[in-house]
Amino acid sequence: MDNYSVIGRIGEGAHGIVLKAKNKINDTIVALKKIPLKNLDEGIPCVTLREIKALQQMSNENIVKFYDVFSYGAGVVLVFEYMPTDLSILLRDTENPLTDSQIKAYLIMLLKGVAYCHNLGIMHRV
Repeated sequence: MDNYSVIGRIGEGAHGIVLKAKNKINDTIVALKKIPLKNLDEGIPCVTLREIKALQQMSNENIVKFYDVFSYGAGVVLVFEYMPTDLSILLRDTENPLTDSQIKAYLIMLLKGVAYCHNLGIMHRV
């Protein structure tokens, strides 16, 4: 975590919290996914190792970029490209509803990203 300056909290999921941070080396904004490890004696859980392996294999314009992984305290931190918004926020914005052409464009991007994962033998879960 020495290379990052935490700016704020983006959210929280089933497997940890996501923070917005600045890379002190190259001044880029990134997202840090902190995954606590419950039992360090058992090592990193298989599900976490599978996620890291899958992320390391992927490089596609329709999938958020994965930069790095490192241990920190009693857990691991995954470093991702920072995205200022996500599809659920765009869909919930009643002030600025998406046009049909925007919906089509987002759907195409989503399907291309999922197809890329499937071509690598990676299945996406919600």
